[in-house]
Amino acid sequence: MTEVYAFMTAFWVTAKPFITTIGVLVLADLITGVGAAIKTGTFNWVRIGEFYKTNVVPFVLGYLAIVLVAQFATPDLLGDFAYFVDPGFVILSWFAIVACIAGSIVSNLREIGIDLPATS
Repeated sequence: MTEVYAFMTAFWVTAKPFITTIGVLVLADLITGVGAAIKTGTFNWVRIGEFYKTNVVPFVLGYLAIVLVAQFATPDLLGDFAYFVDPGFVILSWFAIVACIAGSIVSNLREIGIDLPATS
């Protein structure tokens, strides 16, 4: 039991800043999405539940799953595939999630009427 506690503590210390960032971005996405829906007159409480089902749960649980797989990815367990799931893969998946949420936030802000500088 002590080994499980030590693992979970080490896991949380490692993953906490990344999960916190995802959580803050999801909250910003929720706020901007509600603002955009109110502005366009399409706000519906049911869509908030759908947002959690389609954005929050897959991003947070998906990231946690990737981190846990990376923790247990040993050549003994996964063979040659263990080398595909290294810390670089975890960071890359985190960047992909952050980019996806940030894109949604930018889209919501534009729908609200806040023009952001175009990037090319």
